[in-house]
Amino acid sequence: ATLTPPPTATPPPTNTPTDSPTPTSTNTPISASSAVTNAPIWVREQPDVDAAPVLALQAKLSVNILAQQGEWVQIEWPGNTGLRRGWIPVQWLTFTENAPSP
Repeated sequence: ATLTPPPTATPPPTNTPTDSPTPTSTNTPISASSAVTNAPIWVREQPDVDAAPVLALQAKLSVNILAQQGEWVQIEWPGNTGLRRGWIPVQWLTFTENAPSP
């Protein structure tokens, strides 16, 4: 007869601290990834018409959509010193891929 060894106890998992997830300002899911500005538009640091404008973008500039907050979208575009980011009202974009649902 073959003897089966008794089961061994598995130690409980140890609690390992992990970094908290980075909060995002997106409160509306957005699936769009690409758009083009449909007019010259001021880019702002925050999704607020009272936020200080950062710079003006020309019409027909291709941008990537990163997030949406209400009527505002956070965009990313190539600048002279690398990728730039800012917020503009969604009405100033023409979507080229997967327009967000209202």
